Amino acid sequence: MDHRVVCPRRSREKLILFVPYARPGGMSEAAYFTRAQERLGNMGLEAVCAPPEGLTEAQLQHIGGMFIGGGHTYTLLHTLQQNGALECIRQKVEEGLPYLGSSAGTIITCPTIKTTNDMPGPAHEVIDLKALGLLGAQINCHYMDHGMHDPQHQGETRDTRLKEFCAFNPHTPCLALYEGQELRVTGAQTQILTSDRSRGTRPPLFLNDTREEIACEVGVPQDVSRICAGRETRGSPREARVCGGCAAWDAACFWRTVMQIGPVMSRACQAMGGLRRA
Repeated sequence: MDHRVVCPRRSREKLILFVPYARPGGMSEAAYFTRAQERLGNMGLEAVCAPPEGLTEAQLQHIGGMFIGGGHTYTLLHTLQQNGALECIRQKVEEGLPYLGSSAGTIITCPTIKTTNDMPGPAHEVIDLKALGLLGAQINCHYMDHGMHDPQHQGETRDTRLKEFCAFNPHTPCLALYEGQELRVTGAQTQILTSDRSRGTRPPLFLNDTREEIACEVGVPQDVSRICAGRETRGSPREARVCGGCAAWDAACFWRTVMQIGPVMSRACQAMGGLRRA
């Protein structure tokens, strides 16, 4: 999906801060940023890399938006916690800093990372699973319904795992998004957008012992504000765009903003296509 918003020239010229802490496939942060920087550079976009030692408020003053790439969710959250960047990011997004996250970068906008598809790494035997909490619901990315599983497979399906989550975490909604779907957050409104390459159009919502399918149409926003209501920004949101989920880069994304810099972030999203399947 190509989202276009008219924006001031000064916004378009701001840099994109890329956060490589998720390290897909175990690659180094430097290698991840180099890969992202090359893709963005091919589109005429400039990016700077979040330093290993974390982020400070001063470093976030002159960027146009933040992009947290997909990868290993536990490594991402653990790094953000260890270098103190988690609270800094939460504060700046609440104040209106545009945020774009793919896969693992989406999961950390939830209250916790309990609904990630990743397995913990050896360095994470003890880790606080609490994340940014920008959304009021849990998200499960890359959702696979029963029809996508091999009928001869005797292990647990994704539905089984998400129902287990709800059994152990009552009153906590979990929205599962197909590849090809995305969330767009505009102020207090949250919508699911479905591309023509989505692997499904009826994403399920799990809550306690219920499973409700949400009917979506390609290209038609579906309001899910009642599900995803979360923390309020202190700014005055005008419009936000979340780009992601399309088959080109196999990820669900979340982007929260109070600035009209849509062209920059949507083009960044396209440039990141194919980085990985988190």
